[in-house]
Amino acid sequence: MRKLGSAASAVILCDDCKKRISVKGIRMQEKESGEYRVQFFACSRCGALYQVNTTDEKQRELLEKRSVANRRLQMAAGHRFREKTVKGYRKEVKEAEQELKERAPMSINPS
Repeated sequence: MRKLGSAASAVILCDDCKKRISVKGIRMQEKESGEYRVQFFACSRCGALYQVNTTDEKQRELLEKRSVANRRLQMAAGHRFREKTVKGYRKEVKEAEQELKERAPMSINPS
C-alpha cells in the first residue's frame, strides 16, 4: 500500500492490483478476536486486506479517557472556566497521552 497525495485528497495504491483507492471512499470494518479489536479495509477490486488499527480494552479505555478530557478542555476554553480547572483538564489529557505512549512506545512515521 502506498499513499499518494495530501491528507485531504489522499489516494492509496493497492499493493496487489494497483487500484487507486480514495481515502474518503474507504469502508472501514471491525472484527473482534478475544480482547482485541482490529480495524481494517479491503480493496474493492481484489479484496486485499489492509489492517489500520488494533486495540485492546485498556487502550480503548485510555483513548476514551483522552477524548473526554479533550472535550472538557475545549468546553472550558469556550466558557472561561477557572484557570485551576483548565490546568486540571490539561493534566488529564497529558496523563492519558503518556499512558498511551507507554503502551505503544513505537510510532511509525508515514512519510
